Amino acid sequence: MGAPACEPLTLCGCLNLVSSMAQSRSEPEGPSLRELVALFLNEASTALEPWVVAQGGACTIKLTHANARGHLEVTTPDALHGVFLAEVEFRTPLLIGEMSYGDRDLTISAVVSPFGRPLRHGLWEWADAVGEPTIPPRDTQFVSQPDRLRDIVRGMSRALVRLGDVIAIAQDGIVERMTTARARAQAEQTALWRQAEHEGAVRLAHEAFRTGNWARVVELLTSVHDLLSPAEVAKLRYAEARMK
Repeated sequence: MGAPACEPLTLCGCLNLVSSMAQSRSEPEGPSLRELVALFLNEASTALEPWVVAQGGACTIKLTHANARGHLEVTTPDALHGVFLAEVEFRTPLLIGEMSYGDRDLTISAVVSPFGRPLRHGLWEWADAVGEPTIPPRDTQFVSQPDRLRDIVRGMSRALVRLGDVIAIAQDGIVERMTTARARAQAEQTALWRQAEHEGAVRLAHEAFRTGNWARVVELLTSVHDLLSPAEVAKLRYAEARMK
């Protein structure tokens, strides 16, 4: 346990950035994205450190953003711009995972897996599988307020500590429940996408039908054939007949 959980210079840099920016303001305003990222890295590192060190592990701070060419590169909070991902990765003899903040919707999330096993799941998935769905924070998107950011990070850290032993063991029943739940969620999402695709195709086919563009009607309705209503099937058959 000799190594510190997180790199001191990086943490100091985050703290200094938050402090200097706050002091330089001439009038009250919301926090900048760079301040929020620095705050997240500091809060996540501070919250995870006691638990990580007690488990004989360490964590690493990582911040990447998209450069002008659209390639991801490592950066620092004061140079941050565009799409980004801030992560505090942790590794202990029993667990591996990370807490992250970023992307386009300012989401805070945590992913964890038993060490050496390919079971990376969201913290909320583990909580659901063990029957403790209220332990981790659930509303973690569009986080742009410092107090809310702190509450979410600390809540996730407490959940990791509480669920850590269960996750490390990862009994078969828990894994099976997570696998089933993830497959169900993916199926539901696919159904929503297909429904949206169906509605769009039918709308465009209706416009093509009005103008007598039979080939376009057939193309559109055939693409969602498995979702067509009897009336829509009849419209497809009519368009096919008009093409002959």
